[in-house]
Amino acid sequence: MNINATLFGQVIFVFAIFMAVLCYFIAKKKNERPLLSAVVGFVTSLVPVVAIIYLVILMAKPDRQD
Repeated sequence: MNINATLFGQVIFVFAIFMAVLCYFIAKKKNERPLLSAVVGFVTSLVPVVAIIYLVILMAKPDRQD
């Protein structure tokens, strides 16, 4: 099975968008700057293992007190 670079790039891009949205919604409850967390989630998703580790760390943070 051949996987060309275009397909690989598209999969990584879709994964990056998914991680950014997921990090944003989790960060809305966890910290004061959810947009920054979404950007970091997008950037770290270029290496999927790092993105999953970032997501686990983000979920482990306590909820903020308003």
